[in-house]
Amino acid sequence: MPTSRNSWGPGLRRLVRSAARDCRAAARQCRGQLAPRSVHWLRVALRRFEARLLIVEGLVGRGAATRARKAVRKRLAAFGGLRDAQVHGERLAELAGNRAGLGRLRAHWHRRELRERRRAALALRTRKFDRRVRQLLEVLRDLPADAGTDRNLSLRARRMLRRLRTRALDRLPRAARDMTRLHRARIAFKRYHLAAEALQPFLPEVDAAQLAAYKDYHRLMGEIHDLDLLLGQLDRAVAEGRASADAVRAPRAALRRRRTARVRRYLRLTRKIVGAVPGSRSPDRPA
Repeated sequence: MPTSRNSWGPGLRRLVRSAARDCRAAARQCRGQLAPRSVHWLRVALRRFEARLLIVEGLVGRGAATRARKAVRKRLAAFGGLRDAQVHGERLAELAGNRAGLGRLRAHWHRRELRERRRAALALRTRKFDRRVRQLLEVLRDLPADAGTDRNLSLRARRMLRRLRTRALDRLPRAARDMTRLHRARIAFKRYHLAAEALQPFLPEVDAAQLAAYKDYHRLMGEIHDLDLLLGQLDRAVAEGRASADAVRAPRAALRRRRTARVRRYLRLTRKIVGAVPGSRSPDRPA
């Protein structure tokens, strides 16, 4: 059961306020030039806020929390395209350099980044976002601060974490070549990790070492997913005539080598993490 300092009512308000403050600070950093690092930290702050809003939804019901989460997801969607354009464009430039035959592909990524920048700039407006946060804090202010409420919310929080962990483990793909399932598993593990991280002050049984392992795990799956997307973009560029097969051969081989190295790490971590859960199974080694 939470201590008086970590009683659920005041505690949930602190979670919401601190996450909203981090989002505002990250958004201010983005207003200057939308640099890749600033965009990355804004998305991290938004993901953390979304996880906390999901906790509030699960513990005290939908309504203000759901409306606030929709505002956060709208921002995430706006900055997701910009993040992909920046990261993929940088990696393509790193791999291809000034290689002949890739000029049209580089121009394509540059145009896409400019388009996504305009969309992201509109999402930096905070008036509606701030209004949703204020409405949610008003709801949480009315949450009873008594031992019975704290016990009930502690039980619901534990059930929520168990469901999130089970869902993440169930979504693991049989093989790391399964792009779609790997992406879904990554999102599920990220949600579990962020929720457990937020609930750690209230639930002493949450293991910090296990949280760190899950964080490394979903980050590694994210790297594999990015490499898969880049490989798909190169194949599409050849099919649509934006690059020649000869021009993408070397970048594609480099991406495949990186992916193979990360898949080996992924399989090692999978055996370490999944092997500790009764009834779970490790994915097969990909071809």
